[in-house]
Amino acid sequence: LAAACGVEMEWVDLEAGLEYMLECWRECAARSDARLEALFSTASVFGNFDFEAFNEMMKKLMVDEPVLPSHTGRMRMFQELCVFPRVDSAVFSRVARRHGICLFAFDGGPSATSRPDPETLALFDALDPLYTTALRSFGAKLPELDALGLGRGLEAKWTICGELIKERQQPDRAWILFHVVT
Repeated sequence: LAAACGVEMEWVDLEAGLEYMLECWRECAARSDARLEALFSTASVFGNFDFEAFNEMMKKLMVDEPVLPSHTGRMRMFQELCVFPRVDSAVFSRVARRHGICLFAFDGGPSATSRPDPETLALFDALDPLYTTALRSFGAKLPELDALGLGRGLEAKWTICGELIKERQQPDRAWILFHVVT
């Protein structure tokens, strides 16, 4: 095939190439984590992480991060952070990278929107009717519980659970959120 196209073929040691790519990824991930953790530490000096501090961090990231999530994506990210009982720099870094901030760019890999495997689909198929039944049963009461101070963010957790089910992503997290709320 190469000869038919008029291209000379060179042999590449695939193992060495993969090792090089993994090393580049490790270095990039370490730099990204350090940057995100430092950003979090400066924005949350007094351990008071709220929406204002989150927005300030996003504004600082806009300076040199080529692509940030949309406003809706940033709101989802903040909602996801609210699920954790304590948000520290490592949690912030992990959630930020899951939402596409400071990722190692590589073209040609599997798409992030690739089709989920059958096992993942089976988990969502089992969770979906349970979520729908629970939503009908007590979904409208969650905002009231949060307003009274009794819910402790149950409405946000329930919203994230519903989004994960709808998008068919992170089945383990969706199940955990479902069990936390129910």
